[in-house]
Amino acid sequence: MDTDEALKRSSRLSEELGCRFDEDNVEDTLECLREKKWNDITAVEYNVDEYTLNFFPFVPTVDETFLPASPRALLENNRVKDVPILIGNNANEGTKVA
Repeated sequence: MDTDEALKRSSRLSEELGCRFDEDNVEDTLECLREKKWNDITAVEYNVDEYTLNFFPFVPTVDETFLPASPRALLENNRVKDVPILIGNNANEGTKVA
């Protein structure tokens, strides 16, 4: 996802949760979002864009600061640290519960 799309979805999520989105004053938006309960956030996260099969509203965003390239490109070019990793899964992970 590019930064413009990430910003659009973040702005929409803020609006869905009643938080004013101001690109020049992101701290106020973050403070408002931090006060929201997790279940309120997950109840509206899919409203940020048109839902399609396998739609994930928030995915890694290449911003050239925190994430300089896509995770795949970083792995393919050996630009990741060699550290142990623990991987697991959950029953029904990724399903939306109404």
